Amino acid sequence: MNLKKIALISLLSSLGLSGQAHAQLAADLNLSNDALRFGVSKENNFAGESQILGVDVLHTNKNGNLISGFGSVARLGFEAAPNLDVGLKGKAYYLQPNSGTDDGYGAMLGGFARYWIQTEAPVAVTAEYLIGPSVLSGGKIESASEINLRAEVQVLPTAIAYIGYRKIEMTMPGMTYNFDDGAHIGIKLAFDL
Repeated sequence: MNLKKIALISLLSSLGLSGQAHAQLAADLNLSNDALRFGVSKENNFAGESQILGVDVLHTNKNGNLISGFGSVARLGFEAAPNLDVGLKGKAYYLQPNSGTDDGYGAMLGGFARYWIQTEAPVAVTAEYLIGPSVLSGGKIESASEINLRAEVQVLPTAIAYIGYRKIEMTMPGMTYNFDDGAHIGIKLAFDL
């Protein structure tokens, strides 16, 4: 390695621009009266951008299991709105219903926005919408959609507590299937890697 490359790498490292991301491993758990969702994800934040990859399982007493893998990218703040995060999200899922005969799979794409309110303990409101048209659906599922709304508070540097509303709807032959529709509470723990 020549001297110019070593000097450039040293300079970029000292400025914090070496390409190193702030990486975290997160666990997310939320509960409602008849549903439980648990997920793990790896989050990278770098130069005003967030990248997340993860998996989760949503279990409902009435409807079965929804197993998902997801990824998102987000812009963290804007010059005109520094407290606003906006991003895109994709999700691949497999539905394993209690009936055992209506299983299906597919993908959903969509976006989300989060607005941070500057208080002593940071508070945010988040809205997310995903849609899975028929071209991205298979098995017994013809289409799918998911809406998530939540209010969250950062109670510790490593913990966010939240209350939210989630509606997951799937269209199957001759019917609309509400996999989950209701309020939930949860906590997300994140640890530096």
